[in-house]
Amino acid sequence: MLEILTAAAWLSAAWSAQEVAPADPAKTVADIDEVFDPAPVLRIRIEIPPDSVQKLRDERRGYVAAAVHIDGTAHEKVGIRLKGSAGSAREIDDKTGFTLKFNQFVLTQRFRGLKKVLLNNAVQDPSYISELLGNEIFRAAGVPAPRMGHARVEVNGRDLGLYVVGEAVTRDFLARWFKDPSGNLYEGPGEVDAEDLDADNRGGAADRQDLKALRDAAQESDPSERLRRLEAVLDVDRFLSFLALEAITWHWDGYGVGVNNYHLYGDPTSKRMVFIPHGADQLFQDPGAPVMPGFQGLVARQLLETALGRKRYRERIEALLGAHFEIGKLHHRVVELARRIRPTLHEIDPGQALAHDEVIAELVGRIAGRVRSVREQLAGGDRPAGDRSAAGPPIEFDEKGVARPSGWETLTHSGEAELEFVEGEGIKKGNALRIRGGGEARDFIASWRARVSLPPGKYRFAGNVKTRGVKPVSRPPEDAGERTGGAAIRISGGKTDRGLAGDSDWSRLEFAFGVGGDQPQAVVLVCELRAAEGTAWFDESSLEVVRILAEEQAPPPPAE
Repeated sequence: MLEILTAAAWLSAAWSAQEVAPADPAKTVADIDEVFDPAPVLRIRIEIPPDSVQKLRDERRGYVAAAVHIDGTAHEKVGIRLKGSAGSAREIDDKTGFTLKFNQFVLTQRFRGLKKVLLNNAVQDPSYISELLGNEIFRAAGVPAPRMGHARVEVNGRDLGLYVVGEAVTRDFLARWFKDPSGNLYEGPGEVDAEDLDADNRGGAADRQDLKALRDAAQESDPSERLRRLEAVLDVDRFLSFLALEAITWHWDGYGVGVNNYHLYGDPTSKRMVFIPHGADQLFQDPGAPVMPGFQGLVARQLLETALGRKRYRERIEALLGAHFEIGKLHHRVVELARRIRPTLHEIDPGQALAHDEVIAELVGRIAGRVRSVREQLAGGDRPAGDRSAAGPPIEFDEKGVARPSGWETLTHSGEAELEFVEGEGIKKGNALRIRGGGEARDFIASWRARVSLPPGKYRFAGNVKTRGVKPVSRPPEDAGERTGGAAIRISGGKTDRGLAGDSDWSRLEFAFGVGGDQPQAVVLVCELRAAEGTAWFDESSLEVVRILAEEQAPPPPAE
């Protein structure tokens, strides 16, 4: 708390010492670099015909033509569609995200040299700088990452406020990082061996041979041969930096842990694949998160199951921590970025600007806490990096192979929710972990979490759950592969297709998972509610981790 108060005082002094004037709305800049940081906040006015607005209500992923005015310069017949999924998705009548494709209907049209620009609504990033800061660190470490900026957006006369402007991962983007931008480009969510992983195969074979080669190399049973095969098809050096930075910044919704937000490019020159970060709008949310989590991404998991892979990963974390995570410099950068957008926030609403000061102060504190935590984890000797439960032994199982987790902590990813430990509201009047939200708040994602240390093996996290009035987070049909809405249990980075909604009595939910490698790993258990409104109870006495034996065939017991 003292650290946050100190940061808040620093911010207050910074605002008083130097205020930055709002960007001139009439200014036009020919240089493409000035679309993104350190460009001033753009002013974007979008005009969408009424019939096209209705089309976007009916089909959010389809492009319609719109007039787009940017800093006083008009662009006619710009392709526009809605973007965002899960927690960030909003409808056209709300503060939705947009994709602007300038050459959708006029092939030669560009905006300052760009064919496509992303307007992210930042509903999951109240700081408005998470992805900008994170991608900047990735690029400094040699990992391709999009540039980011800011804009104040108006649609059909309605002021939607501040947005984050993102560089789309297109052939133009690839040309800045690779000699040959014509290779295959893939985009999550989904694993590298998923047949429905989104693909742009214009430059290569449509049979996904590059993905199959990566999958086969990762699944090689012999660890030494596995690393050799991965080196042949994957830019392992860049991937280690990519994975280490996801862990240090705690990009839990990326590839390594979440198998969700990422791009993957098959470089025709090197014949190796390169991972590209995406959707890093929720960084540094958990300062104490493990730097060696239970990786869910196939490539990450299999690489780090090799002794040399783990050694190189740990060394890369140490190197990157020393090169890019000096606390004073990061704090200065956060303040600099916040100062740049504050005049626009103040212009929109002085109260919003004051609230943003507090958000930035909290971010400063979380970054400092994260850097200290990673350093402490690395100083843990020979135990697995990031095993925070290693202060004690792995969780104890009884003679039936059942362990009872404890030490539950709360985390709100987006929106507003109340999380309380309540007595008498569990099964048989026992204790329960309760999450509830709604009312004037929009969609929210909140969870109870407990960290346990588990030796290698297969497990099942289970518990009894009850809901009342739960309306799940709305999402587009094409996002059906993402985490389900409603009340669910899983592990951090895992995805489940079963979530309770509406009014449900006590029901048994389970999530199966595995721990690889040859040493205990920290696993984060999650009791979660993703909803527009409603209440969920997780019966504390029923929450358990069950060790799965090879011969186990019996079905789970029903809820009491």
